[in-house]
Amino acid sequence: MNPKSHFLERHGAQTSLESQLGRATNGVNPTTGAQQRTPMAATRFDSHRDQLNAIQRAQTIQRQSGGAVTKATIPYGRRIGEGYSKAGPTYGTSSTATVILTPNGQAITAYPVWGR
Repeated sequence: MNPKSHFLERHGAQTSLESQLGRATNGVNPTTGAQQRTPMAATRFDSHRDQLNAIQRAQTIQRQSGGAVTKATIPYGRRIGEGYSKAGPTYGTSSTATVILTPNGQAITAYPVWGR
């Protein structure tokens, strides 16, 4: 796994909505409790299956592009996650995931896109 990977500890289904609120308001990592920068939105997947599926779909897109694509947006057409935007903070749900990969296809992050 890539040392920069954080898709599970920050966006995994095991994180709570309350911990995402803490991340959106003061940058606390939902798994480690470490203080980090405050993101524009803090979201969690509803299921590990949806998160894994998003990563696998992004890896397929990357392979089909000859490795040119390292960021993919994956629409689901149904709810896959929830979280808070930094502004407010405001609660929102998501039906779209973003996945960022290394050039060799390792997942760095995969998260539900707040409000989309």
